[in-house]
Parts: sequence; structure tokens; C-alpha cells
Amino acid sequence: MNTDSEKAQSSQGDPVLTQFLREKLREISQHQRELHRAKSKDALRFGLGEINKKVEEINNLTVKDVEGLITRIKRRKHASVEEMYQLSHAFLQSMDHIKLFAKVPGILHIIVKELTGIDSGRQIGAVECLCNLSLGEAPVCEKITNTAGSYLVTYLDSLDDRLKRTSLWTIANTVSTSQKAAQTIVQMEIIPKLWDLYVDDSGDTDPTNDFREDAAICLQLLVASNNRVLRAQDLLFIKEHMCKKKRSSLAGEYHLQLLFHTEVVNPMMDLTMEQTIYLVEFTLDNLCTTEDFISNSNRLRILYGVRLLANMLVGQPHTLGVLIQQIRDAWNTNLEDILNRIFEFEEKELTLETIYLLRHLVPQQEVVGQTLPCQLENLRIPKFDGYDELLRKCQG
Repeated sequence: MNTDSEKAQSSQGDPVLTQFLREKLREISQHQRELHRAKSKDALRFGLGEINKKVEEINNLTVKDVEGLITRIKRRKHASVEEMYQLSHAFLQSMDHIKLFAKVPGILHIIVKELTGIDSGRQIGAVECLCNLSLGEAPVCEKITNTAGSYLVTYLDSLDDRLKRTSLWTIANTVSTSQKAAQTIVQMEIIPKLWDLYVDDSGDTDPTNDFREDAAICLQLLVASNNRVLRAQDLLFIKEHMCKKKRSSLAGEYHLQLLFHTEVVNPMMDLTMEQTIYLVEFTLDNLCTTEDFISNSNRLRILYGVRLLANMLVGQPHTLGVLIQQIRDAWNTNLEDILNRIFEFEEKELTLETIYLLRHLVPQQEVVGQTLPCQLENLRIPKFDGYDELLRKCQG
């Protein structure tokens, strides 16, 4: 559905989405570096007498070192765990090392072959190698997805947490870099697996065993693409399983954004009453309990709550009645106070979105025979250029 709010803020050029994705990907890359730095100090890997020398060697790999490493692997058609570890470190150190590896025919297939066995150590070594290789440019990411994508998707079901998390990171790197890689991975039935990880609420409180945010980032990258890569069956799956996500669970701030970009609410996709109630409850919980519009997590909660609610009012005539009842019974407040709370953040983008929401609220009261529990003159709307014209449109 192309509502005014969607036209005003599409996924292309969305500052909230772009900033949030960049920050999360920087966090992922930093975490990878910290992980490898810690592993390079592991005395058990080399033996106590050699640790200092080995760490220094790995931290200062040259192009010549990498060429020699690639030559040995290619000659034997096999890579040891240690060699894959060295390659992983080399890819983190320099983009030149990635380019050097990528131009050698057949070398990637040798690494991917290490995924086919039953040795978890080799599998982890190969996936970590691919993960850091995926920091390269689009052609590299496309080769990774074409040759190893099916393994990465399969590993999302793995009981090995390290294997699962590194696969998620590799997927995030490839789909954020290449549209072709995103299209390829979607064809491998990845969306249901990512969604199941995202909505999982099994009660595991150990953050090292929690994959909901990693899955959310992958989903975010796939659904917010300017060129749609999700298939009709993927969108239907998300619609049918959207109510499984609890707002209080980890990565709940992504939920309304994911639903907005998958266009779950549109004239061709009617929502059941259960789904409407769920979305209104989720949205009001976000709008009524989020204290500020400063952090990116809070911006996602509030901005997409307003956007999704506007779409629901256009496509689902019964939404207004559900909204008014929930505001009165569940929150013991009124629409006027909720809107003024949003306006008090004094953020122009959010103010514009909320005015667009009002433009959809006013006509709906006539359609469903409801009286809008809100007087426009009582709203404390921050003034900005074009304010008077927008308000006139809202009233008209």
C-alpha cells in the first residue's frame, strides 16, 4: 500500500534504517576482530613456548605470506584448521588479502569442501574464513553465496552456537553487500529459518546462546532492500507467524519495521481480528512506554509504530474501534495524550509521520461511526516550515 507516509519515507534514504544498519554491522565487524584477537592469544593453539612468536606472525601477515598460504592449500586441495585460521586473520587485516584470494581459481571451493565433513572444528574454521572473506566486495559475496549458501542456511539449525552465529554474520555481510547474493540466499528458503530464530522465546537467558538480534539484522537487510527480494510465500509466512513475536523479547524493536517493509498491512492482505488486536497492542505498547526518541532502538519502536498504525487505518476499517478500546481499557488514557507525548519529542521527521497518521484517523471516524477522541486544537504540534498547510490537509 502506498500511503502518504510511505511516500514520504520509503526504505530508500531512510535515515533511521541506514544509520541503524551501519552501526550494527560495525558492531559485528568489531566483535569478529575481538574474537580473533582473543583466539590468537590462546596458548593451547600453539603450545606455551611458541605463543608469542605465533601471535606476532599472525598479526603481521604480508601479501607474500598469504600467497604462500594459498599456494600450499591449492597444491594439496585441502586446508588445515590452522591454515583457515590464518586466512581468516589475513582477511581481517587487509582488503588486499581478500582480493588476492578471490582471484585464485578454485581456492574458494577448497574452503567450502571443508564444510562437507563431520569434523566440527573444520566446519567452524571454514565458516569463520568465509565470514571474514565476506567483508569483501559484491563479486566475492556472490561467490560465497553461490558455493556455500546452502551450508550457511543449514547451519542455522545447528546445535553448535559458534557455527550458527558465524553463519548469521556471514549471511548479514553478503546480503548487505550484494543484491544478487540476497536473491540467491532467499531462494534457499532462508526466511522461515531466520523468522523462527527471531521469534524464539525459549527462555534462554544466556546472551551467548541468543540469536534473535542476529536473525533480526539479517531479516532487516533482506526485507528493507530497495529491490524486493522476498517471494510471495515468504511474505505469507511472515504474515501467518507475525503474532509469535513478543514485544518484551530481545530484538522486539525491529518487529514493526520488519512488518512495515514486508507490507503485511495492505488492501490485498486482510488481517484477521486477532492479528489486528495484536498489532494495535504491540504498537500502543511501543508508543506508551518508550521514554525517548534518542537511541536507534527507540526510534525504530516509535517511528514504525506510527507508520504501521497509519497503514492499518487505511487498509483495515475495524482498526479504529480496536485502537480506541485499547487506549481506554488497557492504557487508561486517551489518543490526545498519546499524540502529544509523541509531539513532545520535537523531532521533525516523527512529527510529519504523526500528522500523516492524523490524516488517516480523521476520515476513518466517519467510516466506522466512531467519534475521534481527540481535538485537533488541543494537540501541541511543534511548528515547522509547511506546518499550516499540512494541518489544513489533515483537517480537510
